[in-house]
Amino acid sequence: MAVPTKILVATDLTARADRPFARAKLLADIWNAARTLLFVSSPKTEVDIAKVEAQLLRNYGADAEGCNLAINYGKPPQVIAETAEQLDSELIIVGARGIIIFPISSSARRSTIWSTMPDRPC
Repeated sequence: MAVPTKILVATDLTARADRPFARAKLLADIWNAARTLLFVSSPKTEVDIAKVEAQLLRNYGADAEGCNLAINYGKPPQVIAETAEQLDSELIIVGARGIIIFPISSSARRSTIWSTMPDRPC
């Protein structure tokens, strides 16, 4: 696998997501890759960007610096897959009681994309 140049980090902005976020920062620094943080909100909830940015700094500190921010609405699995495709992300990192890393070529990501967007090829 080639070294990723675009990393998508999906998070719920809680303090417990600091480990996946720190891992993404470490990998981005090693590979000189761009990071985009994705926060997925319910379609019924308006997001205050200033509050999200403040929470990023509070929970992740310096690891949040130099990270692009994307806020989208909907069901997280579908939004993560769609955002990764839109940004041409080559690696997806999510926190789910640990760290889960999906290289773009992995069957797990293809499966995620297939289950949320069955009309698009993987």
